[in-house]
Amino acid sequence: MYLDAGEVWRGYSKNIYAFFGYSPFFLALGVAVLAALYVLPALFLLYALVKGTFTLELFYLPLAQYAAAVATRLLLALRFRSRPFDTLLNPAAMLYVLAIAVNSMLWKMRGKGTWKGRANPHATSE
Repeated sequence: MYLDAGEVWRGYSKNIYAFFGYSPFFLALGVAVLAALYVLPALFLLYALVKGTFTLELFYLPLAQYAAAVATRLLLALRFRSRPFDTLLNPAAMLYVLAIAVNSMLWKMRGKGTWKGRANPHATSE
């Protein structure tokens, strides 16, 4: 559907805010939950590896969460014939999705949002 990262950015920025009901509160909640589930565990893992601290809270629980996220993505990659190795980059992919979601809200608030020549039908000019 998309040929490069720029098209992904513009294509999803046009619509993803609608998923959150055009609500800054629900967007913030969604961003917080997705970050807690998919980004923070990777940061805890990196911290534990750098510090050499292999405790339950800083290493093993985040490792389990990261493994669960990667396993889910791996199943999807296998099903849809994507590159399995890319699943290891799940935290980075989630940061990209979160940035797109925030950009989508900003587009809506600024009345912007075109992609492939089509304007965002829900954009407002304020």
